[in-house]
Amino acid sequence: DAYPTLDLQGFLAEADLLGRHLAERCRSVSSEHARLERTLRFFHRTHGFAGNVANYYDPDNSYLHRVLETRRGIPITLSVLFVERARGVGLDAHGIGFPGHFLARVNLPGEVAVIDTFTGSQLDAELLARLGEQHVGVRPDRGQGARATRREEMYRSQAQRFEQATELVLDHVGQRADHQQRRGGARHGRRQRRHERGEAGVLALREG
Repeated sequence: DAYPTLDLQGFLAEADLLGRHLAERCRSVSSEHARLERTLRFFHRTHGFAGNVANYYDPDNSYLHRVLETRRGIPITLSVLFVERARGVGLDAHGIGFPGHFLARVNLPGEVAVIDTFTGSQLDAELLARLGEQHVGVRPDRGQGARATRREEMYRSQAQRFEQATELVLDHVGQRADHQQRRGGARHGRRQRRHERGEAGVLALREG
C-alpha cells in the first residue's frame, strides 16, 4: 500500500464537508439543471478540480485522498468525486466509460448531460466524437485497388470499435441520430472532395 498510514476517517470527513458546502450552495435552487450548473461551478471553479495535465502519470492521480488534497487527478478519479458530490445534491449521476477516457453522466428531465471532469466541460454529440477521435489517427492507403495490409485491417477494426463505443455513449445522451446524420454528411463531403482530387485512398484509423 502506497499510503499505509492513510487517515481514512479524515479523508471521509473532508469529502463529507465538501458535500455539505455544495448542498448549501444548491439549497436555494430547485431545478436539476440549476443544481448541475452549481455543482459544476463548485467542483471546477470554486475548488479548482481539474485534470493533471502537467503530470498525468503521477501515481497520486489514482488515489482519491490525494486528488482531494491536490485538486488534480485523472478522468476516473475526478469523475468518482464529481459523481458522489452530484448525488449528494439529488442528481442522478453515474460514471461512463469512453475510448481512452472516463466521463460522468447526469440524467436530467428530458435530457442527459455528459461531463468531462478532466476539463470541466459539458459535451454534446460533436464534442464526444472529437474526444474519441483524439485517440485515433488517419492514414491513407494510396495504392488504388491494392489489397489491404494487416496494419490497415487493424486500423479499420479499431475505427469500428471506436464508432461502436461512441454510439453506445450517444445512446445514453439521446443524441445518436443527430450524430449519425452529421457523420453521414461529413463522410459524403470527404468522399466528394477525394473524388474531385482524383484520390481513391482508403481511410483507416489507428490509436493515437
